[in-house]
Amino acid sequence: MFNKIYLKLAALLLAAMVIMGNTSHDVYDQSKPTAELSDEIITISNQNVVDQIKSFQSHKEEILKDVSAKSSVSDIQTLRTPSERDPVTYTGKVSNYHTPEYVFKIADTSKIQITAEHTSTISTVIDYLLFSRDSSGEMHFYTDGDELPAGNYSFVVTTSKEEQIDYRYILSGIHFSEPPDTVLPKVTFNKPLDRVERVSSPITDITISGNTDSHSEITLNGGDYQPLSPSFDQSFPLKKGSNSIEVRSVRPSGNTLYDEFNPLSLDLTRIEGKDNYEISANVAKLLPDSSTILLARGDLFTDGLSGSSIAGLYQAPLLLTETEKLPLSVENEIKRRKPSRAIILGGTSSVSPQVEARLKALNIAEITRYDGPNRFAVSADVATHLNQSLGTKQSDTAIIASGLVFSDAASASSVAHKEMLPILLVGTQSIPTEIKTFVKNHPNVKNYVIVGGPATVSDAVVTELKTAYGKNVKRISGANRFEVGVNIADTFKLDKRNIVLATGFDSFADALVGAQLAASLSPMSSPLLLTTTNTLQPSTSNYISDISGFNQQIYIVGNSESVSPEVEDKLKGYLK
Repeated sequence: MFNKIYLKLAALLLAAMVIMGNTSHDVYDQSKPTAELSDEIITISNQNVVDQIKSFQSHKEEILKDVSAKSSVSDIQTLRTPSERDPVTYTGKVSNYHTPEYVFKIADTSKIQITAEHTSTISTVIDYLLFSRDSSGEMHFYTDGDELPAGNYSFVVTTSKEEQIDYRYILSGIHFSEPPDTVLPKVTFNKPLDRVERVSSPITDITISGNTDSHSEITLNGGDYQPLSPSFDQSFPLKKGSNSIEVRSVRPSGNTLYDEFNPLSLDLTRIEGKDNYEISANVAKLLPDSSTILLARGDLFTDGLSGSSIAGLYQAPLLLTETEKLPLSVENEIKRRKPSRAIILGGTSSVSPQVEARLKALNIAEITRYDGPNRFAVSADVATHLNQSLGTKQSDTAIIASGLVFSDAASASSVAHKEMLPILLVGTQSIPTEIKTFVKNHPNVKNYVIVGGPATVSDAVVTELKTAYGKNVKRISGANRFEVGVNIADTFKLDKRNIVLATGFDSFADALVGAQLAASLSPMSSPLLLTTTNTLQPSTSNYISDISGFNQQIYIVGNSESVSPEVEDKLKGYLK
């Protein structure tokens, strides 16, 4: 069932697709009009409703057989319209948490007329679905003025609005087989008070209580449906983040109500370890399975940053290693994953042949190394391989960042991971030869997003990209590295439900591996924000405060020496 969290995510996804393009990532496009986005969101909502009803159909038929056996005809007929040929009026309340379905049967081919007489001032957000099902279960959709063959039909009222609004539809011109039932199941909920209840630690469950006059069933997070008694009071354990509780209620006539609750279990998680290497392995444990791993030197940030987009391409974790030896914690994670391919980022002076030999000993069949004489060459090599792998699906946008300061590129690397955008490293005042070669050889990459202010990537670089190569250039900057991270989150409209936080100073590895966690938490990536050890900077604090109504999960990557318990306590205060 369509829910508040999904609606907001759909809106964000649509906005992001407009800003970044769909197959194109042109950051210069303008947003669509609000009304157009609203129509698209309603379309998404309707499809979700269809999926829900379709999945319920076979079980609903079983329920109706059982309910009909226990009900008298008068139970169904008393509140029906008096004639098979009279217009039928459906009235009630609808929200994106509360969806009514009316069923009726047509005796012979009829031309339907559907009249909306909603009293709400926002009635334009109310929509309907009218459909029948053939013997194979396939749905056939109709609208006002269509010829409807004889058969069984469903009329579903939908909206993308969170609050309940009144609807009134009149269906006429139809020869009904029998007078349709215009009454819906009567279900009241006493708890929870809100459809989206925010539950903070130490509370880990939620109670659903109320009354129903119909056959009602409930499920948590897609599990098996369980029947509800006429007076119900049940508690459910919540998983971290967003949860979905669905209740569907059926009258003997087949009229159905679909109700949903989306409780949020708010939580802060710290991912730590005895060193950079163990932290990278612990982050990898939270990432999806993959047949590929990436390996980069753990005491130098550049190669790992350049590999963000390749990590996104293969959905591969970035693991960190010592130059001469594979750390035990990383080796154990590799054994757990059993990958068939490893990509080494950097030359043999960064990741030695001994480490490569150890990978082979771990039965990794395919080992590829992206390298070069310097960090800029490695960056260009990774970007070239990325675009070759993507072929016609490669982006027309690349990210430019300083190859001397890790923080700006780190903040953008979750976007690079998710969108598979190359990260090209440059000097402060100039574009290295290897990067120039990439720019020349990839004319399809027309847009370059520079992350960081002129102190890290000068205006001379901007001028050269524009004048020498004719590129579109946009800069995302800020007063400091913390503000740059916030501005990246705003520019790319990253998902506000989850935040990953890491130190913005010495322990660059935390941010490096934290970026891939941020990319994995949402279909559109979550922000990676930076902090000092003991204090949240104003830009970061204000951003988290402003989105606290959306935020569900905060992850700290790093030990307490990197991000202090005081900062952790401050962050917990936003999870309310």
